[in-house]
Amino acid sequence: MAEQAQVMVEDATPEKKAFMAKPSTHEDRIKRDEQELEELKKQATGESTETVTEEKAEDEEEPKNAEEKTFKKRYGDLRRHSQEKEKQFQKLLKKRKQRMRKNRRTLKKKLLKSVMEIYEDTPKKKKSSFRNS
Repeated sequence: MAEQAQVMVEDATPEKKAFMAKPSTHEDRIKRDEQELEELKKQATGESTETVTEEKAEDEEEPKNAEEKTFKKRYGDLRRHSQEKEKQFQKLLKKRKQRMRKNRRTLKKKLLKSVMEIYEDTPKKKKSSFRNS
């Protein structure tokens, strides 16, 4: 019986295999490295953008619920609205600056004119005929 139990245990235990690499792994790795090298050369010269688009596609995940699906649309609408408001504000600011410049010029002219009128209206002093010696 002890022999039968030991045989059963030996049969139930998985066989231990030594770590062995696949015979074609080295060749496959060399091919992959060569392909990667060629792709990098193409990217450096600007010929291939396939890997860049693949990376972008991997980064973008599918939205999980309805809120995430509409987020891009809502965010785009809000961004567009804020840009329109900013343009309106810039136009208004530009108009007001121009108006200020124009008003500043007219005010300077009016001020100069009024100073000249005051100067012309003042009586001129007569020179005295006698001198103090």
